[in-house]
Amino acid sequence: MYDLILKNGKVVFPDGVKVVDVCIKDGKIEKIMPSVKDLTKDVIDCSGFYVLPGIIDAHVHMRTPGLTMKEDFGTGSRACAAGGITTFIDMPNTRPPTLNNDDLDEKRGFANDDSVVNFGFYIGANGKNFNDIKHVKNVAGVKVYFGAHYKDISIEDAGLLEELFKWGKMPIVIHAESEKGSYEAVKQVLHIAKKYDARVHIAHVSTDSEIEEIRKFKSEKVTCETAPHYLFLNKNAFQDLGNFAKVNPPLQTHEDQEALFKAIDDGVIEMIATDHAPHLKEEKEKSFEEAPVGVPGVETLLPLMLDIVNKGRIDIVKLVKLMCENPARIFDIKNKGKIAEGFDADLVIVDMDEKRIVRNENLFTKCGWSPFNEWELQGVPKITIVNGIKVFENGKIIAGDFRGGEVKFLQ
Repeated sequence: MYDLILKNGKVVFPDGVKVVDVCIKDGKIEKIMPSVKDLTKDVIDCSGFYVLPGIIDAHVHMRTPGLTMKEDFGTGSRACAAGGITTFIDMPNTRPPTLNNDDLDEKRGFANDDSVVNFGFYIGANGKNFNDIKHVKNVAGVKVYFGAHYKDISIEDAGLLEELFKWGKMPIVIHAESEKGSYEAVKQVLHIAKKYDARVHIAHVSTDSEIEEIRKFKSEKVTCETAPHYLFLNKNAFQDLGNFAKVNPPLQTHEDQEALFKAIDDGVIEMIATDHAPHLKEEKEKSFEEAPVGVPGVETLLPLMLDIVNKGRIDIVKLVKLMCENPARIFDIKNKGKIAEGFDADLVIVDMDEKRIVRNENLFTKCGWSPFNEWELQGVPKITIVNGIKVFENGKIIAGDFRGGEVKFLQ
């Protein structure tokens, strides 16, 4: 007997969409078939709905430990569940930063206690913790803030970066900055990565110039992501949003937006991740110089992308590749990223016809706002399933005592 069957859904596979039943047992997808008898404890009729793999957001800041007035694993994971995200990977720039196994174990404890979706972590690099990095356990990769003046968690010496690439035992994720702009820093990083044939992933690409530089070096070992705020907002957003549009790197031009979409079409940009970076409203209402950078994004990522599927900008198979398959492949996440027998039962059921207006007061994120407030979007996550358990349904978190688990990275 199965624990749960999703019947008659339009299931999105790597090679297309098929109307089939998905049978779940013990947290896994046990069987996929055209029609199955209802030998189960629970059945969801998915007629007319699409069934996607759970979204993997490989770039979030859940603010734990040290900054939990902005977000924590409980509120952030519930926001993920509401947005169809079943796995997130958390960045290391917390207080204190995540620089060794002890720091990681502390985070694991918080996430195990509070997160209703699955989770993973990066370790940070500060030029002094190379030995800790070499002995780290089960992380997605090393996050390097290169040329970025972040206290206790940045590298400004290219020689130290070379040492890391020369070692090259796991993906190196780069937040690239320099006084001349992101382009020059990205260019420098790509040359070093090529020198050592290392895996490098460029975070939050936002400009045409970065794209063209990445295009020159593109290979299986050179990957990159952009974020929804760069796709859907540009410099003009400051007129309405003010500091609520202040992000790092900053919003760019309409022409850069078009270049990002073209790079998605071309396969240069292989992943979309939120860079979910919540701050309290009162922080954003300070002067421009004092206001922190960053916007929340986990609840709006999938609705924004479903909306442009409805508008014909991309197709739903491409969406799944960008937000499920490719994150799992790039970071070697075991049994995630696609709907297949034997894979984890992380799924999201979406209504492509329903329209919904984003409203700050309805968000689960602790910060309580979105730069997409009052946007009407067509395409809504209806049910989110994590490890075979329904955690979100029709606007409500229904996880109860269930908690997600740490994902397994295979590198």
